[in-house]
Amino acid sequence: MGLKRRLIITLALALLPALACGQGKPAAVATLPPLPALTTTPAAVRLPEITATPLPPTPTSTRVVPDTPTPPPAVVPSEMTPIPTDTPPPVEVIPIATDAPPPATTPPAPGLEAAQVSNVVDGDTIDVLLNGVEYRVRYILVDTPETKHPTKGVQPFGPEASEANRQMVEGQTVYLEKDVSNTDRYNRLLRYVYLTDGRMVNKELLRLGLAQVATFPPDVKYVDRFLAVQREAQAAGVGLWGAQAIAEPTATPNVSPSESTPVQGGSVVIVGLNKRAEYADLRNDGATAVELTGWRLLSEKGDQNCALGGVIGPGETLRVWALASDAGQGGYNCGFGGNIWNNSERDPAVLFDAAGAVVSRLE
Repeated sequence: MGLKRRLIITLALALLPALACGQGKPAAVATLPPLPALTTTPAAVRLPEITATPLPPTPTSTRVVPDTPTPPPAVVPSEMTPIPTDTPPPVEVIPIATDAPPPATTPPAPGLEAAQVSNVVDGDTIDVLLNGVEYRVRYILVDTPETKHPTKGVQPFGPEASEANRQMVEGQTVYLEKDVSNTDRYNRLLRYVYLTDGRMVNKELLRLGLAQVATFPPDVKYVDRFLAVQREAQAAGVGLWGAQAIAEPTATPNVSPSESTPVQGGSVVIVGLNKRAEYADLRNDGATAVELTGWRLLSEKGDQNCALGGVIGPGETLRVWALASDAGQGGYNCGFGGNIWNNSERDPAVLFDAAGAVVSRLE
């Protein structure tokens, strides 16, 4: 029985007689088992010594704060180590070949038409794609030695000219400039062709000595510039000009006596005309060089003009070829696709200076 409960029962039994006397009634004596003698009053009851088992200390309520990562010490930028992230690595884009030309870059000059080179035919001819349509393009004002001619075969420096052209334009975006004519009689586009860096392919072939100036009137916009470049290549002895010396003729074969008497109208005169071979010879009988830019040689019968250019020195003779197919012969080439001189009828050669005055005439 619990200690507290025993104390209550003991006190109750001790108080019962007093309660009975107070009511004037004899107290009934209850027969109870003897209680142990108490040595002290209930208030002084000595309780058995209880050895208290120490309880563990009550933990102090502590607010739990998630661990905050301690920031790393400041690092000098040069020593900073990249922190990996979840950013996916860049995806390598592999170009897919298509038939469409790549986007055009900025043209080297306004008004030029962008085209994609699809094939290199030879030194002065290429195929291009324009708006998805393939065209053949013939370079204006230049002629390179043949590589595929049905009768002339492969001419000296023909393969070199084709290779130089290929290295410049193959697979590239080029820019086309028209002169006067759109196409030639073979339906090829007639164009000056520019690279993206601004260089003109026609002029580069002249500079390398792998082409000669060939005029196809009326497409002679840059003839003076081209002749200047050709003279530089000749002076440097590069390409065609280093392979062989181009000797000017001292006599004109197959010319009748009536045709060999020049009509003079200045220091530069026509001294020979070979209608069958399609050339005329001009000679400078003066003591100073003559600039031929702006001069022209006329086939009077057919009213066909060859725009001249370049410089003819004192005592020099310049052979002027009419046909583009004779471009490899040296001298000056007019670049006509067909004969200009009439072999069966009277057809004088007339030479005009830059002012339009007749300076020489030969029948």
